[in-house]
Amino acid sequence: MPEDVCADDERVLEATAPPRLAETAFKAARIATPGTPGPVVLVVPDDVRQQPTTLHQWTARQHDPTQPTTKVLEEVRAPIEAAERRRIIAGEIFEGSGGREALLAFAETWRIPVAASFRRHDLFPDDHPLLVGDIGLDNPQIQLDAFHDTDLMLAFGTRIGDITSQG
Repeated sequence: MPEDVCADDERVLEATAPPRLAETAFKAARIATPGTPGPVVLVVPDDVRQQPTTLHQWTARQHDPTQPTTKVLEEVRAPIEAAERRRIIAGEIFEGSGGREALLAFAETWRIPVAASFRRHDLFPDDHPLLVGDIGLDNPQIQLDAFHDTDLMLAFGTRIGDITSQG
């Protein structure tokens, strides 16, 4: 039996057989609801929709906490310390209460240049020396060259899609 069809961003799901319908619908709800809720496309072909199937009992679990453990922090510290040309791409996660302050404190503590992800240009102070701009549709070549020269890219709270990755 073929697997569910997922697009690159996993927001297009297809139930490929009647027994997979409940599981696929449940997965769609799990994808659509954490963080900033967004759309998910659930494709149900006629041949799947018209067949009987058993009803499954699914239970949701809480999302993992967003605060890192001490072990995770130690695992992240080593590559940050070892890197020479680090960059941060900051996304929507910093729009919440205290987010901008946390981003600023992290960038200043580690002295890491920050670029805001697409349409998030207000996440970091415009006049700060660590700001290297925002990632948009038409970035200057000098900015793109700096990103290509990076040896550690930290993407916080953003999806690395076509615009953020610049293709």
